[in-house]
Order: sequence, then structure tokens, then C-alpha cells
Amino acid sequence: MDYCSEATTTDCEVWEEDVEFSNNLNEHPYEVIDIMDDGTRHIRFADGSEGYASAGLSDEEILFEHEYQNNCPDFDEDAIFQDFISGLTAQEKYDYENNIKREKIESNEEYEYGCFASVPEQNVIDNRDGTTTIEEYESTVFITANGDVIFLHQLDEMIKFYNEHKETAEKIITQKKECDEAYEKLLRNEELYNTEQVTFICAYITYTMQGFMESHELDKLHLNARLWTKKPLADFNAVKLRKKHQLSKEDLKHLGYNIGKFLRLKGPVIATFVKTVFYEPFSNLQIQSINSKLTDTNPDKDKIPLLSREQMDALFEHFKRYKTINLKVVENKGKSKK
Repeated sequence: MDYCSEATTTDCEVWEEDVEFSNNLNEHPYEVIDIMDDGTRHIRFADGSEGYASAGLSDEEILFEHEYQNNCPDFDEDAIFQDFISGLTAQEKYDYENNIKREKIESNEEYEYGCFASVPEQNVIDNRDGTTTIEEYESTVFITANGDVIFLHQLDEMIKFYNEHKETAEKIITQKKECDEAYEKLLRNEELYNTEQVTFICAYITYTMQGFMESHELDKLHLNARLWTKKPLADFNAVKLRKKHQLSKEDLKHLGYNIGKFLRLKGPVIATFVKTVFYEPFSNLQIQSINSKLTDTNPDKDKIPLLSREQMDALFEHFKRYKTINLKVVENKGKSKK
């Protein structure tokens, strides 16, 4: 079963001519027609006249001004406005017409290079009649960021000197820049070369000594070698060999000699390294004695061959390419000279 219902509506029409609007302004002496952006009010008074009132004026002040204008036959608002406009400067008139407000603020600008300024000066003249004339004037100077005062004639001399030597100065600056770039490139190459040097020396030490030392002692020898590449006469730590290492003093001297010559070090420096690092075998020998016999060999017993600087360089080049130590590649290279 369906249920339905109808809604009853009543239309009510209201025509504008049937409505009466109250024009009674007794409750308020004026009505505001519009408000400007700056707060100025466009007002219609009870007598039908219109005017403008600033935002800060009270009702009493507005009514007083309106009454004054009505009771003063000589009051001409347009004339007063024109007098106001005519009294403005060109800049003030432009600002007024374009609603521009200018404010003066103190500058906090810091001059990095300096600024120009005026300083008072005087010229004292002794006249023949015994009187004195003092001529006062101002000179323009340049004040540097450090507070130094430079007069214009001094500045002219500086500019003239710069123009005369400008090409020389630019040439010097260019040369310095080129030298700096070359030096930085050299440093980068040296850093790369030193890194490769250390890697090669450690690989050579491992190849040569790993059968005669414990691993922790081998690590100490690596650290000594790294330090040796930076500081030839450093405070090295002594290392110990295995009890049955089967290495002779000549073998240890050969190791120090080979690495030292690769680093372009001299005999006394190499002998100092050998005595300090392998202290136990050389404790009873003087550095001078070790140095005098650095290149002694015993071909039938030597386990570490004596290599020349050229042979070590060749071994280094081979290592950079193949990352291995292979003494066979230097067998036919220049042998060490005793």
C-alpha cells in the first residue's frame, strides 16, 4: 500500500514600491556612504550635503567642521585644496597623486672597499698689513675600509701608476695563477706517487719477509716502512724475527738497502733504519760499521738478494702494472754496485 501527501505552500510577493525606507538620521547625525583605503569616510549629512572625514575624527569634530563650513560663506573647499596642492614641491605633488609615502631610514651598509667623503680644510694667509686671512674650503677624499684617508691627487697618482703598469701586473697575476695550478698538480701527483710507493714497499716486504716473521711483527714492519717514506729519521719500532728465521745480517741489510735506495736515501740513513728496526741482530754494531757493509753479499747463502736502485724502479713499474712482486723481471737489469 502506498501513502502520499501534498504540501501546501503560500507564495508571498513583496514589491519595492510597497516598502518604505526610513530617512530619519536623528539617531545618527550622518551616514557613511563609503570608506576609502586610507580610512577616509565619505559622509552624507542629514541636510543632504556630503563631505569627507578623516579616520581619526570623532562625531563631534565632524559635526563641528560641517557646521563651520555651512556658517562660513567664504569657505571654499576647492580653493583650500588648490592652495594645498600649489604649496607642494614637484616631488611632493608626484608622491601625493600616486599615493607614495617616503620614509628616511639610517643605512647599515658596511663599505668593503671604502667610500668618498668631504673633509674641511683651511689655508692660512699672513697679510702684509699684519692681519691674517683664513680661507676655509672642503676637499673630497676617499676613506678606505681600514680608515686610511686618500686625497684625490693621491688617488690620481695611484690610478696613473696602475694604468702604466697594468699589463705587468696582469702578467704577474697570470703567472702566479699558472704556478699555483702547476704546484697543486704536482702535489696531487706526489700524493698519488707516495700512495703507490707505500703499497709497493709493503708488498715487497710481505713477499720477502712473511716466511721469517709472525704476522703481528710483519704489520709493525709495514708501519715502519710507511713512516720511513715520510720521515727518513723517525722513531721506528723494533721488530722481532722468528727464532729459526735463517736470515743473516747481510739479508737484513739487503732489505733495508733495497727499500732505502728506492726511496733515494743515503747510506747512513739506511744503516740507522736497519739498526733501529732489527735491533737484536745489530745491537752490538755501530751505525758506521753497518753502513760500511750495506752492500756485502754472499751469493751462496743470501736469501734476500741485493738490488740496485734501477732494479727496484723496474720492480716498481712492474708492480704498478700487474700488482705482483716478481724478481725475475729484474734479473737482467743493472746490478747493485758495491
